[in-house]
This record gives sequence, C-alpha cells and structure tokens, in this order.
Amino acid sequence: MKNGDIWLVDLTDAKGHEQRGMRPAIIIGSANGLVVVVPLTSSTGSQSRRSSGT
Repeated sequence: MKNGDIWLVDLTDAKGHEQRGMRPAIIIGSANGLVVVVPLTSSTGSQSRRSSGT
C-alpha cells in the first residue's frame, strides 16, 4: 500500500453518520500497521463543496 492508492474497504462497523459498507477509499497514510484512508462516495448531497485547488 502506498499513498494515493485506491482500495476497496469494508466499513461495516461505522457509527452514527459515518459512511458504511463496502466502498472505495484513497490511502493517505500508512505507518506501523495503521492505515489512514478517505472513503469515497458517489452522492453529492446538499452539503457537498467543490474546491478549485487554489
């Protein structure tokens, strides 16, 4: 695993409003057996934001 990789992850233990189920996620960090991911969604919803990157 390396930063920027996209993996399919199982988020079935999510609580409250967290995303759950099987979904793609971007790896943003990995060290000492701990992997940090950002889950992706296809839903834009009413609170979505778009950034120009500047």
